[in-house]
Amino acid sequence: MAEALGVVSSVIAVVDLSAKVFSLCLQYSREVKNAKGDIQRLCDEIATFQATTKELQTLIVGSRGKELKASQQLVSAIEDGRSRLEKLEQQLQPSTGRKRMSRFGLRALKWPFESKDVQGTIGDLERCRGNISLALDIDQTVILQKVDDRTTLNQLPLAHGASFDSKAEEHNSTCLPDTRQELL
Repeated sequence: MAEALGVVSSVIAVVDLSAKVFSLCLQYSREVKNAKGDIQRLCDEIATFQATTKELQTLIVGSRGKELKASQQLVSAIEDGRSRLEKLEQQLQPSTGRKRMSRFGLRALKWPFESKDVQGTIGDLERCRGNISLALDIDQTVILQKVDDRTTLNQLPLAHGASFDSKAEEHNSTCLPDTRQELL
């Protein structure tokens, strides 16, 4: 249960942080001319990462969240994404020089990343999303195996009155002739 709460709190932080970074990116896309493609790709990845973490939160908090053992261990993947978003937010925050210049009516907003930096950030967020998806796939496989096991057990024929470890038969021999060999 503690792991689930840790994941949920991390997801909430990631959702809030990604919204802040997304709004900063939109501000840059309106004011910076030459980096619109990079900004759009970064915004798309942030939005996808945010949606993935929201869905993860919905699943973990849901009625069957306790069954998702692998997903409850995702704190490190979510924290990696969170730290990447925090670093991104710090780099996108307007500097004090820009704030002073904006008071005088000058726009001095410059996109702080090279194209390769944006690609690296997108790759980091994709890896975090991939780890989340992998854990959800593992949980899904475990649940499907349980369903298959239950289906198999439900298809077995029942022999009424011959249940294993029956109290009615505890003093009677339960082995049929020629079905057991004595050792030694």
